[in-house]
Amino acid sequence: MVLIDASILGRPAFAVPQLSQVRDILARLQGPIISTVISRAALPVEPELYSSKGRPLMSFIHNIEASYPERFAYGSLEFPFTLPNLAPDVTTSAKSFPGGIFHQDTFSPNRNLTSFYLKSLLPLLAGANNTTGGTSVFFHISNKTNVVESAAKLTLDAQLLALLSHRACIGKLVA
Repeated sequence: MVLIDASILGRPAFAVPQLSQVRDILARLQGPIISTVISRAALPVEPELYSSKGRPLMSFIHNIEASYPERFAYGSLEFPFTLPNLAPDVTTSAKSFPGGIFHQDTFSPNRNLTSFYLKSLLPLLAGANNTTGGTSVFFHISNKTNVVESAAKLTLDAQLLALLSHRACIGKLVA
């Protein structure tokens, strides 16, 4: 995105990418999403990591987000899972938004995405792992449970959720 002058907004203004640029971005996100799903499916699902509506997973994600809050800066098209969202841009009859410029909104797919991940995708990953017998692509990770392996699983979960969230936020530009 290109930074353009929009002093009337009171925030930096970013041009909205062209449709072809959005398609390219979405296409480039497919590979990392697929490889993360494959990596995560190779590891067993530990129900304790997702108990209490995913509280251990969300706590893990919160620690990551709290360490890098600048990742969710205005115009980044990334929304946090556990931190508060940025305030949306406000429009009035005296202050309208010029067309073709990014506007911060409050829509975040993350609550629905987390629910989908915990209720639908994790059981599919567990089934895939049970079917294949857990052939981990990580040579140092086995199917045994320990703290290091739990952190590896949570890291892959967090990466996958972040990739899916980012894809949804980019996709809403064309929705």
